[in-house]
Amino acid sequence: MPEERGSVLKKYAESGLCRLLLDMLRIPSVSPSPEHENRVTRLLYDTLAVLPYFREHPEDLRLLPLEDDPFGRNFLFAFVRRPGPTAETVILAGHADVVSAEACGELAPFAFDPEEYTRRLEDVALPEDARRDLESGEWLFGRGVADMKSGLAAGIELLAEAASDPGSLGANLLALAVPDEENNSAGMLAASAQLARRQKEEGLRYRACIELEPTFAGGERALPSIYLGSIGKINTFFFCAGKETHVGEYYEGFGAAPVISRINLELEGNPEYADSLGGRAYPPFGCMRQTDLRREYSATIMTRAFSFYSYLTATKLPGRILGEMRAIAE
Repeated sequence: MPEERGSVLKKYAESGLCRLLLDMLRIPSVSPSPEHENRVTRLLYDTLAVLPYFREHPEDLRLLPLEDDPFGRNFLFAFVRRPGPTAETVILAGHADVVSAEACGELAPFAFDPEEYTRRLEDVALPEDARRDLESGEWLFGRGVADMKSGLAAGIELLAEAASDPGSLGANLLALAVPDEENNSAGMLAASAQLARRQKEEGLRYRACIELEPTFAGGERALPSIYLGSIGKINTFFFCAGKETHVGEYYEGFGAAPVISRINLELEGNPEYADSLGGRAYPPFGCMRQTDLRREYSATIMTRAFSFYSYLTATKLPGRILGEMRAIAE
């Protein structure tokens, strides 16, 4: 099986897209990490900068700083203009950062070497579908392969193809590669401000934005999917404050633990609070973290705790969502 898998991987290794992806994956761009996040955007910049189009139009290929970013990070702005000119513009967007490799366990040291990581998975117990993918030789494993450096590499490859023949385009093509998506979305916020400025100054009309994230199709017969439209996301949180007392005098105080737990039992996974649109229900609130705020052991009861939730919204505005959260807390 390893020989077969190696031969299949070799088939793809000759492509520029595969080489770019592997180069991106070898950079441990865990957010926030200014050095490594900037290394990815610099790699993409250098990949595009050698193309004749951007040699002729260097003003349309930029590494732009995130304003007031304490880490000094930047994002890639690459613009291929259709001759004409035209204001019609399509955006390709993706993020260059990843989450940590801690979840990879003993293989974490190899998570940013996808070929080695894939080989080492041969000796790891895997779910049946993952084992089948591994043995097919058609899948590459490692941190950032799916989320989302493969999609970002494909977008850059598409932009490079467009740059080779701008006259074939029906609209301008603009690519963004941002940092910090896995943290506070500082990259996309900065890019959005840049898009707004360009729209105002140049009269651009943004007709579509193609988000280069992977699809989440489930089931044995799942096929690649394209999602139309957009969805909102909000992270709500609760902070609970109690009254301190020694555990031996429990009823002299008030614990935060049962309060934060009761809130979670009411909210976590409850379809009653899930948003819906067009007869489709969206995912309910999912608790991303629930913890106390202690840094060391204490014989007193827990008096400070917080939890925060991820929530996808199609119709609900923040005011309504916060109203529902307040009602739960009360």
